Amino acid sequence: MTTRTKSTFIIIGTFIIGVLIGALINGAVVRHRMNKIDKMRTVPGFSAEMQRIIKPSNDQLPKIEPILNRTAESLIQLGQRQFEHANVIVDSMVTDLNPYLTQEQKTRLQDHIRHFRKHVKKEHERHKKNQ
Repeated sequence: MTTRTKSTFIIIGTFIIGVLIGALINGAVVRHRMNKIDKMRTVPGFSAEMQRIIKPSNDQLPKIEPILNRTAESLIQLGQRQFEHANVIVDSMVTDLNPYLTQEQKTRLQDHIRHFRKHVKKEHERHKKNQ
């Protein structure tokens, strides 16, 4: 094996290792951010994050905490109402599309909607359990 061939293998190997390390780091960063967003969907998670940002004194905390908890509850309820409203809109779309779709298309669409709603429901129940 010539020096040129060895150098080429070393460069290619270094590139591949760099890409793999970059992908792993990117995955870890994305997971961390998603977990942080996930925690914000709960009352304790929202309250803790706001307290981290505000850094209230011990005197302020008893006054601030109920406001943060109330706000978190309101945001959670808003998210639920938005999801329910989105379901109504999607159901309306299905009704409007039905006359133009084949049975196979209708089945695929219904399966997709059912799968999506099942996933969202499972996520919602997981969040309720973590509150």
